[in-house]
Amino acid sequence: MPDEATSTIDYKDVTNWLNSRGAENGCPVCGGDVWHSWDRGLALMILDTEGSTDFDKWFPVAVFVCSNCAFVRLHSPGILKESLT
Repeated sequence: MPDEATSTIDYKDVTNWLNSRGAENGCPVCGGDVWHSWDRGLALMILDTEGSTDFDKWFPVAVFVCSNCAFVRLHSPGILKESLT
């Protein structure tokens, strides 16, 4: 799994990026606005149209966790990195 895809994304940068696009930053579960970034990379496995697993295809995600209720939020690090640079 590609840890390096998410290792340099800072939550403050993500927050600024979301705010610049008019996105709400509050947690959809509890309304909290304090998030912690997970310092390890994570990748989701891609399934084909029949739901079969292809162990060579992964989609990297940046993980953020609500500090109040532990809701997990995922963002695409590729798009974020392109927009933040």
